[in-house]
Formats: sequence, structure tokens, C-alpha cells
Amino acid sequence: MIRLIVADLARGFRLWLGLAAVSAAVSTALTFAFGLAAQPRPADGSADQLFSSLFGTILIFTGIVVLIVASSASVLVMNLRRRSLALWQIVGILPGQIFLVSVAQILLTALFGAVVGGLVGLAIYAPVYDYGLSTLGEGLPQPAIQLSSAAGAVGVTAGVIVLAGLRGARSAARTSPVRILREPEPVPSGWGRWVRAVVCALAIAGTVALPLSMRGDGHRSITGLAPLLPALFAAALAVGGPLVYAGVLRTWTALIPARFTAWYLARHSAAARASASTAAIGPVMAAIALVGGLYAAGMTLAAAPSNSWGDFSIDTSQLVLLFGAPLLVAIVGAAAAVYTTGSARQRERALLTAAGAAPGTLLRVAICEAVILVVTSVLLAVAVIVLSVVLIAVAVGAPGIRIAFGPIAMIGASALVLIVVATIVPALSGRRGSVMSALAAE
Repeated sequence: MIRLIVADLARGFRLWLGLAAVSAAVSTALTFAFGLAAQPRPADGSADQLFSSLFGTILIFTGIVVLIVASSASVLVMNLRRRSLALWQIVGILPGQIFLVSVAQILLTALFGAVVGGLVGLAIYAPVYDYGLSTLGEGLPQPAIQLSSAAGAVGVTAGVIVLAGLRGARSAARTSPVRILREPEPVPSGWGRWVRAVVCALAIAGTVALPLSMRGDGHRSITGLAPLLPALFAAALAVGGPLVYAGVLRTWTALIPARFTAWYLARHSAAARASASTAAIGPVMAAIALVGGLYAAGMTLAAAPSNSWGDFSIDTSQLVLLFGAPLLVAIVGAAAAVYTTGSARQRERALLTAAGAAPGTLLRVAICEAVILVVTSVLLAVAVIVLSVVLIAVAVGAPGIRIAFGPIAMIGASALVLIVVATIVPALSGRRGSVMSALAAE
């Protein structure tokens, strides 16, 4: 069994690189957060309150993004392995053994990435600490991180990734191999779709009720909740992931005439691969909603008549300190999802080549897919931000809403560049292979 686990990991290492990268990003973020919590400082006074507040804020934002990224990344890997696992069942490997092998592979991949991320977190702690806290006052303690912070981050990361992958591993092991070979993507049952839709609607309704319950209480009651609202709405949308994301994707792409072959193929490919699109759209949407929502919430609160603290502003160093960890997890998660999917699509590209598609067409399809994923993420994030600031404006009696499009455009452009690179690299590497070999592969 151990030889099977290791040999299969080595054979399909490209498929597991994305999950390892996600684990590394999560571990890096948690190492920094745990380092702040364990930072030596006076037991009482403002320094202790500052570090406790920073740790709680970073952990909340990072935790929301980690839940979105970890679940989609683990499910994506298991969905891409459904065909291989079905062939294992056909040759006589029992479903229970397949489940154990899948969980063990997820654990090994998560541990490898988490250890690398923990080492990176130890290395960057001091520079990020100095830069992020440079504007928060003088007399702060010198940065000092303990190995226990990295060890805790490694353990938590591995646990979260494994728990997120249990559902996909169980589904792949229990599903009939005939059904898996017939359906490249798992098709949710009617009850599953309804349950997901109901839970998503309830989560959104509960989040809407939070600021409305504070209406008329003034700034103080909602100031702490306002930056968190976009993150909560993003998490609520993530519950309905494939349903919501696919609907928005199909709607806006249908408005653009499919006059070019590359756009036509990219649009239908992105819509058909629900798990892959979900794994890329969710993290980018969360990243944009976090930062763009912070600016929009602050500017809307500043415009309210009851405002007594002046205009909203945030230093770049403070932005890096608060949102560097969740942004790292989100962007790496999206790029890793696209790379993982691209590495598993050699057969699809070989079919297009055999049908007469030129190499340039395959590259244009890859770029169009990246554009579709990022634009869908931006549209969802803008909807989340607008809904959040409308509720904030109603709660504090602001005359209107304020939205900062600069952060939205900057994060969207950065995500587009990374996703384009992650999409093109597998496409270019696949051009060196033989079309016949790719078509003959399992």
C-alpha cells in the first residue's frame, strides 16, 4: 500500500503541485499569524492589546479565505483523479483501500507544502513585522518568532487540507466506476443542489440581517462589523459555489458574440468544468472583496452624518499587515487551481490539435479562459461590495455609497497575470508532447 501511495504520487506529481502550493501558502500565512500571537511583549498595556487585536483580525480574514480555498482545491484534485481511481476499482482495488490511499496522498502533499510554507513564514516574519508595524507607533518589541508557531501552522494546515479532502475522497471511492468513466465531472443530485442553494440563501440572509439589526445605533456599533461584511458575503456565496459562479459565468459570457473560435471554446470549457472554475473564481472573488470592501466600507462610513473621526485612510504597510496573509492564500489558490487543471488536460488539447486547431489557437483559448475566470470573479466581488456598503449606508444613515475601484482593478489585474501564466505554462509544455501519445493515454 505504501509503495502504491508513493509511486502514484510520483507519477502524477504535476496534479498534486497545486495542492502543495495551497498548503504552503496557508502555512506561511498561519505561521505569521501565530508568530504575532506568540510575539514576546509586556503582559499588560497597549502593546498586548495591539498584538491580540492584530492576531484576531488576521486570523479571521485568513480563516475565511482558507476555508474557501482549501475545500475547492482538495475537491478539484479528487475530481481530476476520478478516472484513475475508477480504473483502480475495475482491476480489483476495494473502495475502502482507495479512500485510504487518497487520504494518505492528500496528507503527504499537505505536509510537504505546509513544511515548506512554515520555513518561508519563519524567514519572512521579521521583514513583514518591521514593515507592517512601522506606522503603528514606537517602542514596539523587536520581532522574535518561535519554532512552535511554525509547527502549529504546519499541523493546522495539514489538518484543514485533509478534512477538506475527505468528502472528495469518499465520493470517488463510493461512486460506481462505470458512472465515473461516463461523467468527467461529478453531477450533483437534485437534493444536493437544493440543499446547497438553501444553505447559501440562508447564509446571505443571515449576513444581511446583521447590519440591519444595528440600524440607528451610530458608528460605534457597526464600525467593527463593516470591514467583515464583504468577507462574510463572499463566504456565503462560496457555499453555493458551482451554482452561483456557473450562473454568473454563463450569463455574462453569453452576452458576448462567439465570433472567434478561441472565445467559443473557452466559454464552454469554463462553464463545463464546474469544479475547476469554482476553485479559481472563489479565491479571486474573496481577495477583491476583502480589500475593495475595506476601502468601500471605510469611505461610506466617513460620508455618514454621524461621522466624528474624519476621512478614511489606510497606510500601505497596514494593508500588507492585515491582508497580506489572506491575499497570498487567495491568489496562490486561484493560480494553483488553474495550473492543476491545465496539467490534466493534455488529452483535450491533443483532441483539438487532431481536429485541426493551430498551436496559436490553443494559447488563445487558454488566455480567454483566464480572462473569463477573472472577470467573473470581479463581477461577483463588485456585487458583494455593493451589497455590503448599501447595508452599511442604511445602518448609519449615509447619503450614498462610496466604492474605490483602484484596489479592485489592481488585485484583478494581478490575478489575471498570474492565472494567465498558470494557464499558458501547461499549454506550452503540452505542445512538446506527441498527440498520439496523449490520445492513447488512459
